[in-house]
Amino acid sequence: MTTDHSLTSALTRHIAQTITGHGGWIGFDEFMALALYTPGLGYYANDSTKFGSLPYATQGDTPTPGSDFVTAPEMTALFGQTLATQVAQALQVTQTSEVWEFGAGSGALALQVLDALAVLGQTLTRYTIVDLSGSLRVISTTSVSGSVRTTDITIGIETMSAGLTLGGVGATLANGRAGMALRLEQAADGTGAVTSHYALAADGDVALTGISGLTLKAQHLQIAWNRWGSALDTTVATGSGTYVLQLADQESRLRGSMELAVGGV
Repeated sequence: MTTDHSLTSALTRHIAQTITGHGGWIGFDEFMALALYTPGLGYYANDSTKFGSLPYATQGDTPTPGSDFVTAPEMTALFGQTLATQVAQALQVTQTSEVWEFGAGSGALALQVLDALAVLGQTLTRYTIVDLSGSLRVISTTSVSGSVRTTDITIGIETMSAGLTLGGVGATLANGRAGMALRLEQAADGTGAVTSHYALAADGDVALTGISGLTLKAQHLQIAWNRWGSALDTTVATGSGTYVLQLADQESRLRGSMELAVGGV
């Protein structure tokens, strides 16, 4: 687990104080709720890196802390695409058009399932995420106008931390916030190609790791990419607030305060 010792010590004290305040014992359900979701301290309620491509990273031959675990959707879209086939069958049998996901993590599975359902021509009116960590929100709506089915998906993320390591070289993200809008259009009968429009913006603190003698850090790094087909000015819901997407047509932007050092210079 990559959580700092000071963080786990504070959480231990908080749980011990709660137990004392309840006469010396609490139920296991309450203990787990405290361990996982205490604001700022619980495992799923702090900014430690949890999701990534590997549970560890390396600098040269030395292991360094990475993410705590990796799940299938973080590695490939095949899991989400396979699951979407079964979800589509269930929706057809039950004659419903809403999906609920509990504990969405980074939102990778939600995006894969939504994309695959659109390709399958499966109507979905809402995709609801239930996640007590409260940092992610995905909203999907589907409408049909004439012969065209349109699926609009928005993804909002706040206070996100993540790590990615490939071939010993890694990147870490802290204090991340992001908003994404995705529109998928296809013939209402599910035939033909899917046309996609998307726009995204993100900001956070980024650091590159794993290259001997090189330090690269960026504070308040801002990234914007608009391929919506026009200028976009909209608000995306996050776990507990909103993120504004205000982008010019075809805008591509990378901006922030960067620190670069080579060989300690």
